[in-house]
Amino acid sequence: MMEASDEIKWGSGKMSTQSMKTIVQQLIDLHVRLSQLAAEKTEAIKAGDVSAVDKLTKQEIPLVEKLQETERLRSEETARLSSGDLRADGTFRTWIARFVPEDARMEWDNLYKQLKDAVYTLKKANQLNQEMLAQSLQFVRLNLNLLQPQPLQPAGYGHRGGKQPSAFSRRIDSRA
Repeated sequence: MMEASDEIKWGSGKMSTQSMKTIVQQLIDLHVRLSQLAAEKTEAIKAGDVSAVDKLTKQEIPLVEKLQETERLRSEETARLSSGDLRADGTFRTWIARFVPEDARMEWDNLYKQLKDAVYTLKKANQLNQEMLAQSLQFVRLNLNLLQPQPLQPAGYGHRGGKQPSAFSRRIDSRA
């Protein structure tokens, strides 16, 4: 038996929103798992453990692919449940506002908040990791430059590019 929160009414029929709930919960779970991996990656970056960062990055790949697939399903399900009647931007928030009955909105708003929080947490962790990796790369470049010094050329002495000094510049040098 369907609960009121599992039904959506438009026209003369009712459609189940259970599939949408399942999809949204999957999106939340995937974002949370990616956030956990991002936190682990942060610690690995701090420790300078390149193999752990590589391993964690490889673990992220199937999760990101699953996230993309689940988001595609969410988009398709939004269009299907709205029968193409989604005049606004097609976002989850818009879908809730237009198609979820008032008595079920609190539950759906909670799902929306969980998803929004999970996305935000992942975004912040990824930004931190990106900044730390950029700083690490700068440090490596600096050290490489220090280890591979450029040959020093005395400033102001010698000939540039094999050119002979002009008669005018020789005259200036001889007066000094």
